[in-house]
Amino acid sequence: MRKVLFVLTLLFTSFSINGYAQTEEVEEGKKRVYCELVGTGNLLGNKMKVSVDFGQRVTWLSDQQLVDENGKKIKFNSMVDAMNYMGRFKWKFIQAYAIRHDNSNVYHFLLYKDIVNDNEITEGFRTKEQYDNENVE
Repeated sequence: MRKVLFVLTLLFTSFSINGYAQTEEVEEGKKRVYCELVGTGNLLGNKMKVSVDFGQRVTWLSDQQLVDENGKKIKFNSMVDAMNYMGRFKWKFIQAYAIRHDNSNVYHFLLYKDIVNDNEITEGFRTKEQYDNENVE
């Protein structure tokens, strides 16, 4: 009996999630883009290092950590702090999960934003790599 209830619960949950995702519409003239916040804790402190992946081309030298207007890397109190930061730029939460790696958790938060043009993807924030490329003399 427990197995049947468990299976029915899973089916109901998956149908309701899929149904929601399929009925959600994007405003006319806009397109939906996605990003992933990847957060790791600092062993020596309680701040989070957060990088952003919005589908950009990266190399092993790329630094996708979020920075302030002066190029200083931003340390967040938590992943929720990072979410609040991205919420200021109209990014919306989809899903979160954590993966254990080398005795620490790596947090992944998936976000979306509806935009008119591609310049809006990084509107309001920069990665370290973007900042460095903008300030090359």
